[in-house]
Amino acid sequence: MPDSTNARWDADQQSWVGGTRPESAGGETPRQLNIPTLMLVPLVVLLIVVAVAAAVGISRPPSTGGSDSGQQSAPAKDEASAAESTAEEPSEEPAEDGCADGGNSETCDDAESPEPPEAEDPFAEEDVESQALDGYELSTDSGWFGLHIPEGWQYEGGGASEEFFYHPDDRSHFIKIIDFQGEYLSPWRAMNALESELEATYGQSGYDDYNGAAVLEEDPSVMELNYAYDHDTFGHQDVYVRTFFGEGGGIYAVSAEGPFEEWRTTKEHCKEAANSFCLNEHECS
Repeated sequence: MPDSTNARWDADQQSWVGGTRPESAGGETPRQLNIPTLMLVPLVVLLIVVAVAAAVGISRPPSTGGSDSGQQSAPAKDEASAAESTAEEPSEEPAEDGCADGGNSETCDDAESPEPPEAEDPFAEEDVESQALDGYELSTDSGWFGLHIPEGWQYEGGGASEEFFYHPDDRSHFIKIIDFQGEYLSPWRAMNALESELEATYGQSGYDDYNGAAVLEEDPSVMELNYAYDHDTFGHQDVYVRTFFGEGGGIYAVSAEGPFEEWRTTKEHCKEAANSFCLNEHECS
């Protein structure tokens, strides 16, 4: 058996010298330590860790919002921005009290809104006198009706007749009122009756009804007739006649006559008298 008393470990050669290798207590030779191998272990472990980390990084989906903390804070930031912009923008909707600033009605800082104009009452009584044209006045001399006549004209009652006249000093100009007293049910029938009567009366006196009676353009419920005839005293006369409904549905006529060359004035007399015609107990009061 070789002597192992003088055996020693040579660190430079990494082996036993001067005898045989001593055996361990169990009869086995002590295991030789390999230092370079031990140094490779940490390197291998490090490579494994790097490989695992790289694999995890590849398999993980890319983040669009940065870190988890950034993703969680982004909604909070958006909410804060929305709240801030809402606070900065004034509300366009007024509060329930009508104040855009949300205050109560006693402390409303808004500028006072102009009050809406009052609606006209369609049933309010019209002031017939105030609507008379210049040079006209309201006459109620008949006692039961009124109308606008030229200033200074005189009233002449019809007595038992249904005709009433207004005229200046002579009869070259006049306004005549006819009350049909329920004989006709419409202005059209009343006008047809008048046309027949006029033609019979003035047919031999240069009677000319031009184009005959027609519906008034501005008021389809009114009929108008313009005619001319030769008067024995005043010469060629021009006449305008209107038939219309009065208060309560009665049918009336207004006729204005004057010299032919003054036909425009005669037409105005008829229009003003007919448009202002009223019954005293209702419309003229």
